Amino acid sequence: KPLPEGPKAMPASKSMGRLPFDGVTTYKTDYLKWPAQMMPVPARMSHQPFPDTRDFRSTYKGDYLKKPLPEHAPPQTAQWKPSPAKFYGDTNYRAEYYQKPLPEGPKAMPASKSMGRLPFDGVTTYKTDYLKWPAQMMPVPARMSHQPFPDTRDFRSTYKGDYLKKPL
Repeated sequence: KPLPEGPKAMPASKSMGRLPFDGVTTYKTDYLKWPAQMMPVPARMSHQPFPDTRDFRSTYKGDYLKKPLPEHAPPQTAQWKPSPAKFYGDTNYRAEYYQKPLPEGPKAMPASKSMGRLPFDGVTTYKTDYLKWPAQMMPVPARMSHQPFPDTRDFRSTYKGDYLKKPL
C-alpha cells in the first residue's frame, strides 16, 4: 500500500488561520474500524434490603430523660418612654469644676525681654552665631575606562553537553 503524500508546503505570505488542514495524520493512516457490538444487558436483580437489627441509638439517647419545662408567662418587652427631666447640656466636668490656686513662681522670661512686644528686626540667633567656614574643592577623580567583567559562563545544559547527534 503506497503512503499518501505529506503535508504541502504553504507560502509564508498566506495566513495559517484561513486555510483548512489538508494533510494526512497518523490517526487517519493507522485507524482500524471495528464493527460495533451491543453490550449484553445483565438480568435485573430484585432489591432485597439488608436485614438491619441496629437501632442507631447512643447511650446518651438511651439514658436521656426528658424533663417538662416549667410554665411561665412570656417576657414583656419594655416600651420607650421619654424622660421627664429637662436637658441642660452641661457635663459633670463643667458642673463640678473648681479652679485650683497656683503658687506664684519665677517667670520663664522677664517682662523686659519679652519677644512678643517688640517688632521683629531681622536678627536671629542663626545670623548672630553663624561661623562661615572656608569652602574646600573636592578633587575630581580621573575617569576610568570601562572594563567589562570577564564572563566565563557557557550557558549549556547537561542535555546539550551530553547530546550525541544520530546519523540519518
